Amino acid sequence: MSEAKTVAIIGAGPVGLAAAAHVLERGLEPIVLEAGDHVGHAMRAWGHVQLFSPWEYNIDKAAARLLATSGWNSPEPGRYPTGAEMVERYLEPLAAHSALKPHVHWWKNGAESINLLSTGEVAMAYAWNGRVASANKTNNLNLKMELGAGHVSGCQYWAIMKGSKNKDLAIKLIQYAVTAQHQADFVRVISYGPANRDAYALLNDQEKATLPGQHLDKASLQLGKLYLGFWLANGDSLLQRFVKFAAQ
Repeated sequence: MSEAKTVAIIGAGPVGLAAAAHVLERGLEPIVLEAGDHVGHAMRAWGHVQLFSPWEYNIDKAAARLLATSGWNSPEPGRYPTGAEMVERYLEPLAAHSALKPHVHWWKNGAESINLLSTGEVAMAYAWNGRVASANKTNNLNLKMELGAGHVSGCQYWAIMKGSKNKDLAIKLIQYAVTAQHQADFVRVISYGPANRDAYALLNDQEKATLPGQHLDKASLQLGKLYLGFWLANGDSLLQRFVKFAAQ
């Protein structure tokens, strides 16, 4: 009989723990990686806020079936919980369940998913593309990346604080850092997308292969009024749709 396959899950929040419950139902082994000190780490930061949807849409069915085996009392379906109530009445009992507790690991740094992949403990995991490329180069690994199937693009800002004494020097530093040559050099150190489109012309095909495609176009959208305006106008309704989907 073959060994059970392992699935890496990032985050011990409502979606991550629900995913783990589904993995268990399918006879597989989940590894839940949580960077915080407790389950529902992010949700605890807004624990006083009431959710936009009632309990019936916030409790995953597979998770409810697992909790039922421990005598858990389901909250009133029509009530709207706060973030703190979600953690206390749902996430904590779920993570403490004897079938799930051994599979929750406290993820201390970004290298942990690479370690799990390199040792063969998991066959697939979420990871930063720069770490994957670096592991392949320095540890002679052959980890594959899937960058085309809805990968998450992040963007960061350079900022100069108002009233900075060395404002002119700070501007010169940013101008220096974003030149095409320096951005290409940056990619060769760690494979994150350059902030200057002209840097691509200075990279070879092997270096480009480690980068997510069209990341600058996506970053421009994320920083623009169109993207921000969309989420301000539609964020609440989309969250409710997602929660309803996740509870199926």
